[in-house]
Amino acid sequence: MNDSNAVHFYKPDEGHQLRHDPFKAIVAPRVIGWISNCDPDGHVNLAPYSFFGAFASFPHIIGFSSEGFKDSIANIEATGEFVWNLASKPLAEKMNWTSATVPREIDEFELVGLTKAPGVNMAVPHVAESPAALECKLLQIIRLKSLDGTPMNNWLALGQVVGVHIRREFLKDGLFDTAAAQPIMRAGYRGDYAGIGEMFEMIRPLPCSPARAASTAAFNARMLVWNAMPLITEVMSEILRGRIDFAHCRDHAADRFATGARGIGCRCRELIRLRRVGRVLLHGRGDLLHARRCFFETAGLRHDARKPGRNSVDGKHQPADIVIPRGR
Repeated sequence: MNDSNAVHFYKPDEGHQLRHDPFKAIVAPRVIGWISNCDPDGHVNLAPYSFFGAFASFPHIIGFSSEGFKDSIANIEATGEFVWNLASKPLAEKMNWTSATVPREIDEFELVGLTKAPGVNMAVPHVAESPAALECKLLQIIRLKSLDGTPMNNWLALGQVVGVHIRREFLKDGLFDTAAAQPIMRAGYRGDYAGIGEMFEMIRPLPCSPARAASTAAFNARMLVWNAMPLITEVMSEILRGRIDFAHCRDHAADRFATGARGIGCRCRELIRLRRVGRVLLHGRGDLLHARRCFFETAGLRHDARKPGRNSVDGKHQPADIVIPRGR
């Protein structure tokens, strides 16, 4: 789109020329950093932060940024501990009240009527009513700087998760039910918040080198196997629950698979390859890894069982679950 009238562009240091700065509305919605912490004397503090996020998955690292060196940053720097509490819709009003500026000695838990649940790895309590909470040990506090190197009055605290609390009512079939937890998020201007709305699933593609991606057939084969993985899990689950009619299990997910298959030029009849998986499971071998290996073989792909999670292609190990054989 080359029409300059169709896009409003501005340089932040020259002003946005709008009613309000749109930055926080654009970078939205944002999970709320509802942080509990203690000072060295044991006084408890609880406050929400708009700038919060996860930074690594293993080990789990989360962080929040404070505009100003506030009590939370001072307490965490002194004790090396904090807890993130999931702010849910039923707790929205109380979460909002904990943002009020109150004297340091005031306990926000008591002020708004929240229950303190004791920590396992630390002295910091968490919000008992929250669907989930993460106990964290401080990694570092970073004072942010602008492009010209000027120190800002913004402080980023990063912590490693050392304990996870989940209320059992939000666990379903071994998964955390995000929709049931009803997390709320900051959505821009002075009082804007958002819920998660409709949830949908979109599986990330497998890694693929440029040379391999150049082969449409190879890429389609990889996508076929990747899209079939949830079906193998579903088929095994259905059979283990007593639905031993494999045709029923296969048809149960056929529509969803067909939608993905059309997008990569595959035919729905590829589902017939799952029959061998069904036979394996029906004969008592309810092992998903074995079933997946069977599917690879029937699909004409090679699964390297010698090194789980790694495969050999031309003598080189690749971080993928499958190997595309030459000439396919």
